[in-house]
Amino acid sequence: MRYVDDFIILGDKEIYKETEKIRAFLKDKLDLKLSEKKIKFQQIDKGIDFLGYYIKPNYTLVRRKIIGRFKDKMYRLGEAKPKDVMATANSYFGHFIHADSFRLRKTIYEKYFKKDFRTNKKYKSIKTATRTK
Repeated sequence: MRYVDDFIILGDKEIYKETEKIRAFLKDKLDLKLSEKKIKFQQIDKGIDFLGYYIKPNYTLVRRKIIGRFKDKMYRLGEAKPKDVMATANSYFGHFIHADSFRLRKTIYEKYFKKDFRTNKKYKSIKTATRTK
Protein backbone atom coordinates (compact mmCIF):
# COMPACT_ATOMS: atom_id res chain seq x y z
CA MET A 1 0.00 0.00 0.00
CA ARG A 2 1.45 3.44 -0.88
CA TYR A 3 0.19 6.99 -0.50
CA VAL A 4 2.51 9.67 -1.92
CA ASP A 5 5.62 8.93 0.17
CA ASP A 6 3.95 6.96 2.98
CA PHE A 7 3.83 3.22 2.52
CA ILE A 8 3.55 -0.08 4.33
CA ILE A 9 5.39 -3.27 3.48
CA LEU A 10 3.84 -6.45 4.79
CA GLY A 11 5.69 -9.72 4.92
CA ASP A 12 6.73 -12.65 7.04
CA LYS A 13 9.30 -12.38 9.82
CA GLU A 14 12.15 -12.57 7.31
CA ILE A 15 11.24 -9.23 5.69
CA TYR A 16 13.61 -7.32 7.97
CA LYS A 17 16.52 -9.02 6.17
CA GLU A 18 15.41 -7.29 2.98
CA THR A 19 15.60 -3.76 4.40
CA GLU A 20 18.78 -2.86 2.49
CA LYS A 21 17.32 -4.06 -0.82
CA ILE A 22 14.16 -2.05 -0.16
CA ARG A 23 16.22 1.01 0.78
CA ALA A 24 18.26 0.73 -2.46
CA PHE A 25 15.13 0.29 -4.60
CA LEU A 26 13.47 3.33 -3.06
CA LYS A 27 16.56 5.47 -3.58
CA ASP A 28 17.41 4.29 -7.11
CA LYS A 29 13.94 3.91 -8.61
CA LEU A 30 11.72 6.32 -6.67
CA ASP A 31 14.25 8.84 -5.29
CA LEU A 32 12.92 8.28 -1.76
CA LYS A 33 14.80 7.84 1.49
CA LEU A 34 13.61 5.71 4.40
CA SER A 35 13.28 7.54 7.70
CA GLU A 36 14.99 5.38 10.31
CA LYS A 37 12.65 6.55 13.05
CA LYS A 38 9.60 5.44 11.08
CA ILE A 39 10.75 1.89 10.33
CA LYS A 40 8.82 -0.50 12.54
CA PHE A 41 8.70 -4.27 12.55
CA GLN A 42 5.75 -5.83 14.35
CA GLN A 43 3.15 -8.54 14.13
CA ILE A 44 0.26 -7.58 11.83
CA ASP A 45 -2.22 -8.70 14.52
CA LYS A 46 -1.28 -5.61 16.57
CA GLY A 47 -2.67 -3.40 13.85
CA ILE A 48 -1.21 -0.57 11.79
CA ASP A 49 -1.84 3.13 12.34
CA PHE A 50 -1.78 4.58 8.82
CA LEU A 51 -3.28 7.72 7.23
CA GLY A 52 -6.03 8.22 9.81
CA TYR A 53 -7.01 4.58 9.99
CA TYR A 54 -6.22 1.72 12.33
CA ILE A 55 -5.79 -1.32 10.09
CA LYS A 56 -6.12 -4.87 11.41
CA PRO A 57 -6.06 -8.07 9.33
CA ASN A 58 -9.86 -8.40 9.14
CA TYR A 59 -11.11 -4.84 9.53
CA THR A 60 -10.20 -1.15 9.36
CA LEU A 61 -11.27 1.52 11.85
CA VAL A 62 -11.12 5.30 11.81
CA ARG A 63 -8.56 6.56 14.33
CA ARG A 64 -10.12 8.01 17.47
CA LYS A 65 -8.09 11.17 16.96
CA ILE A 66 -9.87 11.76 13.63
CA ILE A 67 -13.28 11.23 15.23
CA GLY A 68 -12.32 13.70 17.97
CA ARG A 69 -11.28 16.28 15.37
CA PHE A 70 -14.60 15.81 13.60
CA LYS A 71 -16.56 16.40 16.80
CA ASP A 72 -14.45 19.45 17.68
CA LYS A 73 -14.93 20.93 14.24
CA MET A 74 -18.67 20.33 14.31
CA TYR A 75 -18.87 21.94 17.76
CA ARG A 76 -16.91 24.99 16.56
CA LEU A 77 -19.30 25.43 13.65
CA GLY A 78 -21.99 26.28 16.20
CA GLU A 79 -24.81 28.13 14.48
CA ALA A 80 -23.19 28.00 11.04
CA LYS A 81 -25.26 27.70 7.89
CA PRO A 82 -26.53 24.17 7.23
CA LYS A 83 -24.60 24.19 3.94
CA ASP A 84 -21.29 24.69 5.81
CA VAL A 85 -22.12 22.05 8.41
CA MET A 86 -23.02 19.53 5.72
CA ALA A 87 -19.85 20.29 3.72
CA THR A 88 -17.73 19.54 6.78
CA ALA A 89 -19.71 16.41 7.66
CA ASN A 90 -19.52 15.12 4.09
CA SER A 91 -15.78 15.66 4.00
CA TYR A 92 -15.27 13.55 7.11
CA PHE A 93 -17.82 10.96 5.97
CA GLY A 94 -15.75 10.62 2.80
CA HIS A 95 -12.83 9.61 5.01
CA PHE A 96 -14.95 7.39 7.26
CA ILE A 97 -16.43 5.40 4.39
CA HIS A 98 -13.08 3.71 3.66
CA ALA A 99 -13.19 2.03 7.07
CA ASP A 100 -15.62 -0.33 8.73
CA SER A 101 -17.56 2.63 10.09
CA PHE A 102 -21.25 2.04 9.38
CA ARG A 103 -22.24 2.34 13.06
CA LEU A 104 -20.10 5.46 13.50
CA ARG A 105 -21.69 7.18 10.49
CA LYS A 106 -25.18 6.06 11.52
CA THR A 107 -24.72 7.35 15.08
CA ILE A 108 -23.45 10.72 13.88
CA TYR A 109 -26.28 11.03 11.37
CA GLU A 110 -28.98 10.10 13.87
CA LYS A 111 -27.59 12.28 16.65
CA TYR A 112 -27.03 15.47 14.69
CA PHE A 113 -28.88 15.45 11.39
CA LYS A 114 -31.80 13.03 11.01
CA LYS A 115 -34.48 14.73 13.11
CA ASP A 116 -33.81 18.26 11.96
CA PHE A 117 -33.53 17.71 8.20
CA ARG A 118 -36.39 15.22 8.10
CA THR A 119 -38.82 17.76 9.53
CA ASN A 120 -37.43 20.61 7.38
CA LYS A 121 -36.86 22.67 10.52
CA LYS A 122 -33.68 24.59 11.05
CA TYR A 123 -31.23 22.08 12.45
CA LYS A 124 -30.11 22.26 16.06
CA SER A 125 -26.60 23.53 16.31
CA ILE A 126 -24.02 20.95 17.19
CA LYS A 127 -23.34 22.99 20.35
CA THR A 128 -26.93 22.63 21.47
CA ALA A 129 -27.10 18.97 20.50
CA THR A 130 -23.95 18.04 22.40
CA ARG A 131 -24.81 19.99 25.53
CA THR A 132 -28.23 18.43 26.05
CA LYS A 133 -26.99 15.00 27.03
